[in-house]
Amino acid sequence: MVMAAEQGYENAQANVAHLLDRKTSVVSVSSIPLVSSPALKSYRSKLLDNPTLALAYYTRSAKQTNADSLVKMGDYYLSGYSATSAPSSQPSSAEPPNVDKATTCYTSAAEGYRSAQALWNLGWMHENGVGSVTQDFHMAKRYYDLAYELNKEAYLPVKMALVKLRLRSWWNDVSGGKINGIKDEEGDDGRPNTFM
Repeated sequence: MVMAAEQGYENAQANVAHLLDRKTSVVSVSSIPLVSSPALKSYRSKLLDNPTLALAYYTRSAKQTNADSLVKMGDYYLSGYSATSAPSSQPSSAEPPNVDKATTCYTSAAEGYRSAQALWNLGWMHENGVGSVTQDFHMAKRYYDLAYELNKEAYLPVKMALVKLRLRSWWNDVSGGKINGIKDEEGDDGRPNTFM
């Protein structure tokens, strides 16, 4: 598969990047007491512990119009990895997260490829005010709503995020915070159209 990725096949590049990506595994086999053994812990090659190489393959795949790879590039930049950093399994403490590159990746995936995950990530960045992205609850709600419009399977995560966002916006209003709150569009009867 690596040979096909090096020859420029986009699917192979995305697959190799996925294999190199340690974040894709939810539960590692080594954390399960009865199944794990010292042999399994040492089985993973050092080559497979290289997020910089994974980012390089995600970048190659994204250049060939893979929206999911573009979103993963944004995740890597937001985590503090870069294509020029030294190969290691942890982001360098000298390199802060590159929020501008992450925002560019998410915006490109959202606008160019209509990626619901990219819209979700932009909403999260606006909700929390990450880096140069200003904290703005109204913009966060708009991005979350757009993510739901693109992918109806995102119903539960979007609704949960919107409930939390409404609570944070209410608390901001009550406590006299300076964050731009959620502005409801009013219907014909003068009441807000929806709660979420």
